[in-house]
Amino acid sequence: WTSIVGTSEIMVKLPFIISGIISIWVSYLLGKLWFDGTTGLLTAAYVSSTQFFILYSQIARPYVSGLLITLLMVCFWSLYFFQKKRKVYLILYVLFSVMASYNHHFSLLFAAIVGVSGLFLIKKKDVLPYIVSGIAIVILYVPHLHIFLSQLSQGGIGSWLAKPTPYFFFNFLNWIFQFSVWTWLVLIATIADINIIGNNISPFNKQKKKKWILVIWFLLPIVIGFTYSVLRNPVIQYSMLIFSTPYLFILLFSFHKNITVNKRAVLLGLILLVNILSLIYGRDYYTNFYKQP
Repeated sequence: WTSIVGTSEIMVKLPFIISGIISIWVSYLLGKLWFDGTTGLLTAAYVSSTQFFILYSQIARPYVSGLLITLLMVCFWSLYFFQKKRKVYLILYVLFSVMASYNHHFSLLFAAIVGVSGLFLIKKKDVLPYIVSGIAIVILYVPHLHIFLSQLSQGGIGSWLAKPTPYFFFNFLNWIFQFSVWTWLVLIATIADINIIGNNISPFNKQKKKKWILVIWFLLPIVIGFTYSVLRNPVIQYSMLIFSTPYLFILLFSFHKNITVNKRAVLLGLILLVNILSLIYGRDYYTNFYKQP
């Protein structure tokens, strides 16, 4: 990329900025595909306005690139499972799974989790094509395998990264919600409003397979990364969990039944307003980001 466009700051960062913007749209599509448009819009509101996603959309590191790749991977996986079993969806799922595997070790981990999840949803008549797609992903990853094994043999980054504390998960949630009481309050109020007020709540057992999958997708990378970091070598950082975080929002906003267009507009406006004010003034994000050493 840099051999074509040069190494100016904007050109180096441009693919990541574009990836971050497109990720907002794809996160909306996923929420809509899994549940409905309201879930998609509320999810996209958080992806577009919180520091976690904005920060890594402005840095030339394989985090937001992996976010977009894994979102597209899940999109085609979802189209295959929740709509028609079309070969083109399976082929595109394989393509983006391979890209996720090359992008970063944690996007590789997430791709593996998604792939295994499909085994619990696939119907008997579709098992063979799905198994073949998994084999294809492994074969296409083989050229990178010697690099993966070499890096694994060198251990982790424990020379400068400390082992995670028991508070890692709670600190991570605080990081997602910008260490802001107001952001937390708006999230809680939104969930209460769409789920409880007016007896709108949709029970967990409705589409429960999907909801359990979202729980596993969000939690398992944290559990695996935390366990590896404690027992062997510290590797887990908040940035590595960006690939699985959108599914927390899809899960949180999946329980509502009916919500009016006007109420949805008010909630979206409130979420964006509070998140943006918290980002700019509470976190002092743009001053700190552009003036950091």
